[in-house]
Amino acid sequence: MNLNREKSQACLNYSEVMVQFDEVKLDFMELILKREMIFPDAIHGKIYYRDKPVCCTLENPRAYVPAGKYQIKMVQEKGEKEYLTPYLYREDAHHHTCAITKGNGVCNLFTYVIYAGKYQCRGLVIQGDKYLKQLNELIATEKENEKEKIYLKIQDYAVN
Repeated sequence: MNLNREKSQACLNYSEVMVQFDEVKLDFMELILKREMIFPDAIHGKIYYRDKPVCCTLENPRAYVPAGKYQIKMVQEKGEKEYLTPYLYREDAHHHTCAITKGNGVCNLFTYVIYAGKYQCRGLVIQGDKYLKQLNELIATEKENEKEKIYLKIQDYAVN
């Protein structure tokens, strides 16, 4: 009888800890890129924030960034006034690894670029301007909420 009481007390304490954990404010933002389809000519995925999709992605299967965690730094490109370009950096590197940018199809893919957009068909994302701007606005909002760093965690969940 005493054991059951201790067990229920432990569950109560555990749930109290979980409630406290949910109230903790994080000082960073983490986006997750899940690579969902890998083909010989294209890698398709989605970027998520808090388990909600932000945009679809397209990558070159001959030159793509390995799975892992990258810091995102926003850079103003020459001639671009609408939004900043997100660049990915490894924690141990001083130069960027890749950029998330607008684009359309695999025939236009350059090495180590992630195109943001809406999935249209194999090897094609559309409306890159719209979705890159949406990603920029999401990051800007989190920066206003005092997020110190922004990370992109890339995971391979490929299904052909």
